[in-house]
Amino acid sequence: MLITKIETKDDIKIGYITHENELETVHNLSSKEWARLEFHDAWKAVENAVQRYFWQDTEDNEIDLLLEKIEIGYTKPPRIVQLFNFSEYLTINRVTFNCKLKGVLPGNDEALTRAVYNMATEAGKYVQGIRAQQSLWEPIGNFQDVETVPANTQSLPQPMPGQTL
Repeated sequence: MLITKIETKDDIKIGYITHENELETVHNLSSKEWARLEFHDAWKAVENAVQRYFWQDTEDNEIDLLLEKIEIGYTKPPRIVQLFNFSEYLTINRVTFNCKLKGVLPGNDEALTRAVYNMATEAGKYVQGIRAQQSLWEPIGNFQDVETVPANTQSLPQPMPGQTL
């Protein structure tokens, strides 16, 4: 699976390509299901890496970036990552701009490339169904068999006539 687009504006939207028997299929997933915490951490890491990459020489603390979309461009088969595009809202001195940063080469900044690859990995997990609610079914701490009843448990009350427990 190759992730081509990740967007988190209203819902989570992920574009991806699958290969089966030399056939390429383009998919788009749109979901309102919560992502894992690692997904959000990876998104924030990309946001920070983009801000550092483009405004690393700036001493101005008034620059804030709110990342909206990541696009990963690939070459023709064999698929190799060619470039990154970012869409975001940039606030400079309380004035907000809608920005598109296109054509960022993966090799230009190692931290940015690593952050985007990590985000793509998390997006792939999201597509495969590994999302926030998965943790509801994982055992926590010393999980005991439900059939085991501790010895000091009081007996259940007796049912009223005509009632079954």
